[in-house]
Amino acid sequence: MKITTKLRLNLAFLIVSCSVILSSCATKPSSIASTVTLCCFDGQYTSFMVTTRNIPEFLVPHIVASFNSAMSIKGFQVLPANADLLIELRYEQDNLSQIRESYDFEERTASGDSLRFLARIVIDVSVKGDNRVVWSGNVERIHNVGPGEFMHTGKASVALFDAFAKVLQDF
Repeated sequence: MKITTKLRLNLAFLIVSCSVILSSCATKPSSIASTVTLCCFDGQYTSFMVTTRNIPEFLVPHIVASFNSAMSIKGFQVLPANADLLIELRYEQDNLSQIRESYDFEERTASGDSLRFLARIVIDVSVKGDNRVVWSGNVERIHNVGPGEFMHTGKASVALFDAFAKVLQDF
């Protein structure tokens, strides 16, 4: 079989294109930003206890499990009582939706409006017996949610774990 120069170029282009697409999918970041806002406390701590505030109920198990896993990798143990560190995970949301006009000839396939918001989980750490926050950070992501959409718990849990591991990197 004779391969022409044009066919070789097309095959090379196809191989390079597939490689770029596959490598970009494999290395795509979780798109959850993480920031440390207060750091660097002294002490040898081995255990922690998590409380939550304002987190939507359906998210609590996913967020707590992802956070606990990230802390466990750092060598900390979850204790429901007598923990060295008291950690509060708090949910904050900034609305980014714009008011949308309705048009007379508009036909929609689903009812409701799309939402755009910044969801943030704030992590405040204090030492048992001291109400002062000694370390703080957050993870956040912009969400675009349309009517009928739901949370993909598998993907979200992995992305949350990655974000928590990143924010706790130097903890």
